[in-house]
Amino acid sequence: MSASVAPDEGLESPRDRRRKDPAWQQIRTERKIASPHMGRFEPFLVFEAALVFVGWTCAGIAGAMGWLPYWVSVPVAGVLAFAAYMPLHEASHQNVHGKNSNLRWLNEAVGHAMSVLLIMDHLSHQTSHVQHHAHTNDPEKDPDMIYAGSGWKSLAIGLLTPPLMILLFGVGAWIPSVRKKIETEATKSGSPLPVGVIDFARGFDVYPFISRLAP
Repeated sequence: MSASVAPDEGLESPRDRRRKDPAWQQIRTERKIASPHMGRFEPFLVFEAALVFVGWTCAGIAGAMGWLPYWVSVPVAGVLAFAAYMPLHEASHQNVHGKNSNLRWLNEAVGHAMSVLLIMDHLSHQTSHVQHHAHTNDPEKDPDMIYAGSGWKSLAIGLLTPPLMILLFGVGAWIPSVRKKIETEATKSGSPLPVGVIDFARGFDVYPFISRLAP
């Protein structure tokens, strides 16, 4: 007669399986390393954002005034605009002010200033980026999946999407009936991107920034 076996013997709980998962172990290790640095105010991000913004502005003025040839000023401005995404990304995660709510305005200032260089709206980018983290690599829900594919496809979409959105929605911003229709459709879809780009195109990016300074 064989020995009886407990019903759950040899079965692992989901928690036990997760603990043995190398990916989960890696995440735990990374969290342990990062935890002492989480929630802090990061002045370096503010310094980097200020440096990038001033440098980008100076490069544009120098090119426009003829103090620097365009073949110098345009690449310099482009490199600085590329560098602007890191502070913008951190501002999207509320990492500039950390847990210091009194400095939330500084987080928003960094986000909005860097969004100007990248021809995008800070609030809309923040919403889509959170969706990206919530649905990473989901072909239907991850907004960043539009860039998936070959390097040339990603490059083309990355270069063409911002100016085309500014052009299309920016023109619609000045036509009340078109603006209202875009806002209505954006509300139905739950995406603030078109409305955010419209406000940016009309120069209203400062208004949502000011509204978020309120406690």
